[in-house]
Amino acid sequence: MGEAEVVRVVKSKPMPVKIQLGLGGVGRFYVYFLRYPTSPLFGLRSGTVFYVGNGTNNRMSAHEREARNLVNARRMMKLKHKHKVILEIISAGFQVVSEVQGRTDDENLAYQMETYWIDAFGLENLTNETYGHRPLTRRRRVA
Repeated sequence: MGEAEVVRVVKSKPMPVKIQLGLGGVGRFYVYFLRYPTSPLFGLRSGTVFYVGNGTNNRMSAHEREARNLVNARRMMKLKHKHKVILEIISAGFQVVSEVQGRTDDENLAYQMETYWIDAFGLENLTNETYGHRPLTRRRRVA
């Protein structure tokens, strides 16, 4: 994330201290950004974040695999907006830029970090469908 973009995001919504502690960091859970490559081909979208997620292991790279699998299986109606953006980038001869924003061993904090960034960028400016999710164990208790 460019320094100017971080400043603009942080100024629009103060970052809670516990989320600041997760920036960089170490841990099993991570929050990541998917962004457009920096190229004049993408115009104003060049270098901008289009998706915020969280996960473990190889989750960050799974979106591209999902998009390719849906196309190969001719299941175009299942493509989500993020998949279409990923395919647009690939078909233009570029790679999606992925960047880990923060790590933690606390799953709840990872979800809070994801929600913070989605809210800070604005859901309307991202391909995310929701403001993030709670861990499965919490969803079961609430439901």
